[in-house]
Amino acid sequence: DFFGASHHTPAEPIKQRLQEQCERVEEHLCKVMEISCDVEDLILLSRKLYYKMLLAFLQAEQQRLNVNDFSKLLSNGAFHCSLLACCMEAVFAANSVDEAAFPAVLDLLDLHAFDFAKVIESFVKTEPRLPHHLRAHFADVEAKILESLAWADGSPLHGLMSEYDAASEAAASPRPNRAKVALEQFIKKVWYLAAVRIQEICTRLLLPSFLVHQVWNCLKLVLKQCRHLLSGRHIDQIVMCTVYGVCKVNQRSVTFRHIIEQYKRQPKASPKVFREVRMVNKSDKPQDIICFYNQVYIPAMKEHLMEVVSKPTSGEGAAGSSDGPGGVMASPSLTRLTRGSASPQRVSAQRDVYVSQPRTPSSMTPRTKTLYAFGDTPAAKLQTINLQLNRTPGSDAGAMHVLHQMRSSGTSPAPQPSAAGQSPSEEEASEPGGRKRSLNLSQDPISNGGGRSMRRRLESLGGAAPERSDSQASGEASDMGDNSS
Repeated sequence: DFFGASHHTPAEPIKQRLQEQCERVEEHLCKVMEISCDVEDLILLSRKLYYKMLLAFLQAEQQRLNVNDFSKLLSNGAFHCSLLACCMEAVFAANSVDEAAFPAVLDLLDLHAFDFAKVIESFVKTEPRLPHHLRAHFADVEAKILESLAWADGSPLHGLMSEYDAASEAAASPRPNRAKVALEQFIKKVWYLAAVRIQEICTRLLLPSFLVHQVWNCLKLVLKQCRHLLSGRHIDQIVMCTVYGVCKVNQRSVTFRHIIEQYKRQPKASPKVFREVRMVNKSDKPQDIICFYNQVYIPAMKEHLMEVVSKPTSGEGAAGSSDGPGGVMASPSLTRLTRGSASPQRVSAQRDVYVSQPRTPSSMTPRTKTLYAFGDTPAAKLQTINLQLNRTPGSDAGAMHVLHQMRSSGTSPAPQPSAAGQSPSEEEASEPGGRKRSLNLSQDPISNGGGRSMRRRLESLGGAAPERSDSQASGEASDMGDNSS
């Protein structure tokens, strides 16, 4: 009995707090939802899940620490409120309660996003039977907290970081405590999120690696020395401004319009991020990201931008360096952070095969739309791809092998160039209606005048035509011009 092992009995305060918080949420949902009985069921499920997860938390801590007295944890109101918020968020998300979509629960429970984030990871780990879609939901919730909600005005994160900075100046090695550990874990997640966002936008902009590392080094300075730029703002706003600033100093022809176009292609991008940016004070009217860049970002980061760009970038070393000893603000390597991110990953050194995360429809080009999509593309397409991948690298005979397999399965063959090392020959291709036409394959079919008709014929017969360059899909043009200085 964990309650009996405590110095004082916290059971009654826990029950009273739980009752008050559940009544507050239930009252709100009854006002916005049509069926009140559904609200009662949802609150009851949340209460049951709360007690189940509280017991699981205490058992996990008992096994980890080999102690039975958890008086301090059981007396922590923020912990209980965060745990209840996780339970309610899981129940509401599982039942698709749009009226309580995140972050509504935080507002109803008067809970800071930073305190809530400290419990999310433990909640997901402690319940191994949590469905996959709920795990993904909590990952999205945590990302929203890391990118903006935790940096809101009044967040305890600002006070914790100020205390850590003061302790670091007073002593070379601050004494470890739970607050410092929680802050370190949070900042590590912010590092990772920032690195992934930088890698995504820079990959879409086709920036060289040395510029990517310069962007990363500048963002490190924001998190270490200019954290006020994040207060009340979104981390993507700082990333876009940093990308533009680095390109501007390096005299690269990358405009804010182009950056915004590529940002809008990212999953879950919001127009509000670049259209409504907080200016100097909270009372100031929000402006677009270009005004923020000129009036707020550049005055704070101009010298840092010039300093970072003037330093030689030595790849991994520059990305993994930290300004001082290890600790909460010691930054990890950009390459290590972004490994396994949404960027395309090569799966074989012998084959030009890459695997990437699913893309939004607006970012698909005519070429990428022909790729195999699991669950959508017919099985015959996958068989053709497998046959092409299994051919000998560098051998054009693989194409003939594909056509031979297709012929044996009842599909009309398509002419292909002869195997490497063999003399050019003529092949006969069957056309609809039984008519045959002789095709000379001794020359590149795309370089001669009949290239287009040849390609159409090959595609209609199921063959793989030689690749040609496709123009990039035109993105939706931003309604903001690039007038930054």
